[in-house]
Amino acid sequence: MFGLSSGTPVPCLRGRVIRDGVPLSDVTIYFPPAIGARLTRRDFDDVVVFRSVQRHLGLRLSGARVTVRAELADAALARRLDYAAGAAVLVSEIVYLDEAGQPAEFTVARHRGDAYSLSYAFATG
Repeated sequence: MFGLSSGTPVPCLRGRVIRDGVPLSDVTIYFPPAIGARLTRRDFDDVVVFRSVQRHLGLRLSGARVTVRAELADAALARRLDYAAGAAVLVSEIVYLDEAGQPAEFTVARHRGDAYSLSYAFATG
């Protein structure tokens, strides 16, 4: 994703979205080393992670690429989501691009299929 050789460690955040005590989504957010090295845990003070990155580092978002696909929950994901192994999961992958068009953040979210829907609204102009 970031043009690094395979096995190169990259900074990441991991978390879950929980509603009414039920885990709904398992989220991992990756950063290229040049960006991640400039961030600390306390910099993530907004529910929208890229907004925090923009504010703390002065980066500007120029766009994003979104991929949505289905997969089945493996045993580890099922435990994290209190969900059945083999059950449907909606995976959203979002690559946020900086002003130069380079990946500045890569988010992978796995959502329980029984508790998630996706809709988009587009404006023209």
